[in-house]
Amino acid sequence: LRIYSMHLESVGFENYDYESIERMKEEQSPDIRSIKIIMGKVKKAYKNRVKQSNLLANEISQIDHPVILVGDMNDTPTSYSYGILNDQLNDAFADAGFVTSFTYAGPLPALRIDYMFYNDSVYPKDYKTIRKRFSDHYPVVCTFAIPDDIKE
Repeated sequence: LRIYSMHLESVGFENYDYESIERMKEEQSPDIRSIKIIMGKVKKAYKNRVKQSNLLANEISQIDHPVILVGDMNDTPTSYSYGILNDQLNDAFADAGFVTSFTYAGPLPALRIDYMFYNDSVYPKDYKTIRKRFSDHYPVVCTFAIPDDIKE
């Protein structure tokens, strides 16, 4: 069994970025300079996450064992980075979760940015997000099973 833990590139927002976002919500004419700074950070992080996802997918494609990949992608299920990994692995939330599962507990809207992926050699029995705030992320828990025919 190979277990990978990931933490892909964060946008790196500082307090003043969050304050700028709040001001933009309230004002009808947002600060163009702040928008450019924020969008520059978003773009840079997005590009880095694509590179990091490609590296992970390449590494995992060479493994002949059961694989579980967990961690903070800092990206949503509609992102290109998610697609890279989900093309090769299965999303435990999609297969064993229910309802919605946002994992980010920070100041931005409810987002699912933490994941548990697995290959076809294991399967998820249950999946849940624990609504206790230990950080700006909620913990995600999943029990995986290894079918009897591949146990040694």
